[in-house]
Amino acid sequence: MKKILFVFSLWIGSLQSYTLDDVENLKGQITYVLYGITGWCSENKAMEFIDLILEVKPEVYVEIGVYEGASFFPAVSTLRFLGRGIAYAIDPWDTYECIRYYDRVVDEKQWRWWASIDLEKAFTSFQRLLSTYQLEGVTKVLRKTSMEAAAEIRGIDILHIDGDHSETMSLKDVQVYLPKVRSGGYIWLNDSLWRERAEAVDLLLEYCDVVKVIESANCVLFKKR
Repeated sequence: MKKILFVFSLWIGSLQSYTLDDVENLKGQITYVLYGITGWCSENKAMEFIDLILEVKPEVYVEIGVYEGASFFPAVSTLRFLGRGIAYAIDPWDTYECIRYYDRVVDEKQWRWWASIDLEKAFTSFQRLLSTYQLEGVTKVLRKTSMEAAAEIRGIDILHIDGDHSETMSLKDVQVYLPKVRSGGYIWLNDSLWRERAEAVDLLLEYCDVVKVIESANCVLFKKR
C-alpha cells in the first residue's frame, strides 16, 4: 500500500501552477527512486537537471545515452510534473554499437567494460522504470544510435549528451545535434574532462557560452548563442 501511495503522490501533478512545497516534494520523491536506479547520476546532478527544466519548461528534451535511466528519470519526471513537453530517450542498447568506435588497445578499459554489460537487461529495466512511474506518455524511446535517431529530432530546448564517449562519436554528437538546439537552448555535456571529449568541448565553445560547471567540473552546461 505504501508503494502505491508513493507512486500516486509522485504523479498527481500535471500542474498549471505549483508551490515551493510541491517542488520540494517532487525532488524528495525523485531522489528516493534515484537510489534504486543503476547508472551514473548523483543527487546533485539530478537536482541541477530538475531546476533547469523548471526554469526553461522545455517542449523538447533530448538525452543521448540512457542506459537504465538514472539521469533521464529526474528530467522526464519533472516534465510529467509540469504537464508539458516530450522527452526523447536515445540509446541503441546494443553491445556492438557501444564498442565499435573504441580502439581495443588504446581504450581497453572502456571496450572491456561495455562488452561485458547485458544491455538487453538494461533496456528492460529502463522500460520497467517508465511503466512503474507512468512516464510513457511524456517519453519517446528511440532504440537507435544517435546518428540514426537524428532525423526524428528538431527544435531541442535542452540536450543532454552522455552517449558513446569515443573521440569520434563525442564530436559527431555535437556536430549533428547542436544545430538542432534552438538559439538560447541548453546543452549538458557529461564527462567533459575526458580527453576523448576535447574536440566536442571546443566545438561547443565556438557556438555556446558556459553557464554552469558541476560534478567537479566533469559536467558542463552550455547555452547556445
